Amino acid sequence: ERIMLPLASGAKDGKPLPDDLIKSTDKNFRPVDPQIGPDGALWFGDWSNALIGHMQYSQRDPNRDHVRGRVYRLVAKDRPLVTPVTQFGKNEGELLQQLREWEPRTRARARRELADRPGDKVAAAVKNWVAALPKNDPERERLLCEAVWVLQSHHRIQPDLLDRVLASSDPRARAAAVHVVSDLQRFLPDAQERLVRAADDPHPRVRAEAARALSYFQTEASVDALLKIASGDMDQWLEYVVEHAIAATQQTWEPMYKSGALAKKSEKGIAAVDRFLASNGPGIAAEKHIKLLVQPAETRLQVARNNAYAALESLRGNAKNGQQVFARVCANCHKVGDKGYQFGPELTQVAVRLNRHDLIESIVEPSAKMEQKYISEQVRTNDDEVLIGFVTSETDDELVLSLPEGKSRTLNKADDIAERKRALQSSMPENLGVTVAPTEFLDLIEYLTTLK
Repeated sequence: ERIMLPLASGAKDGKPLPDDLIKSTDKNFRPVDPQIGPDGALWFGDWSNALIGHMQYSQRDPNRDHVRGRVYRLVAKDRPLVTPVTQFGKNEGELLQQLREWEPRTRARARRELADRPGDKVAAAVKNWVAALPKNDPERERLLCEAVWVLQSHHRIQPDLLDRVLASSDPRARAAAVHVVSDLQRFLPDAQERLVRAADDPHPRVRAEAARALSYFQTEASVDALLKIASGDMDQWLEYVVEHAIAATQQTWEPMYKSGALAKKSEKGIAAVDRFLASNGPGIAAEKHIKLLVQPAETRLQVARNNAYAALESLRGNAKNGQQVFARVCANCHKVGDKGYQFGPELTQVAVRLNRHDLIESIVEPSAKMEQKYISEQVRTNDDEVLIGFVTSETDDELVLSLPEGKSRTLNKADDIAERKRALQSSMPENLGVTVAPTEFLDLIEYLTTLK
């Protein structure tokens, strides 16, 4: 198998060129970490290492290679390199001047160095540097924004400077300043008032930052500002942010919505709340019923159980979204058509044999009804490995287990098996109903009902 560095040697019209920058047929080849250096050259490394993961292997694994490898520096022969601007030995004022450099990595390194300097010295240097900026400097708006970021790295705010950037003529700077207000709100007693004002900004990017920030405030003023944003023109990105901000502030607006107080506000804004309820309401309604059904049987009343099933059966989801939930959650053990693995029951036409009630029950109470052939076997090997699967075949000497993801394991009864017993419950997780969001649960049920 050919393994290559995921970086083409060049591009034309936005398309990678066919030549790979570096490649090898060695399966242990590890191209790593391409970075642009201070001089503008491309730097990357490679080494051969049998361990390809991080969590999968101990950091102390003796096979982990700490000594071998190569570092490459790649330059374009016909193009001049960048003159490196270094940070070592520079004072705070000189580092701030580096924020004028056109090369963004230089500015990032300057900000990083300033973040490591004493906060009081940096704050004083920023104040003096900002005061000395020429009024007619063409880069003034960006530089003021850079100054706010430098202070932010020390969790510091100079209110006059922040307000100046919030009123910038450049919407990108205003949006950045709103983001800072959100991140440092605990240091700003009037943070909410600033965000409410930003909700009126003419630029959608600024309003999007304001909506995200207002989602952290469970107040009527925050809800009013969100509804105001929702009442104006919105593109798809702003709609997305507003929808999630409305979701985050639900505990504030929901009582107002139920009492009718919310209806007195913006009509277009209320439409945004209605859209949220239409798309998420069924999931909200389903949550308490799912939680009841996954409780141990002895803690539930039969009447409550029946009512919960009836309520879930009446709620509808989105079958298209449910197909994606199935691929993510269920396909390791179940097969639909040519997708997934057949460890548990095959589900291509599951809606022919199971009605909506049975489909819900099979997820929230998988052990309630089990076919004999799907009662699993639990085996503990002599190496203390625990395997749970179905018996595919068995002889006097061997046992063959079918495992998830289409895998199989053949065990010698005498040499491999320390303990063996039949599982008293389904191999399907009992808590699966609450490991997905309630909306996703309904979407999954809706998808399964289409499999006929």
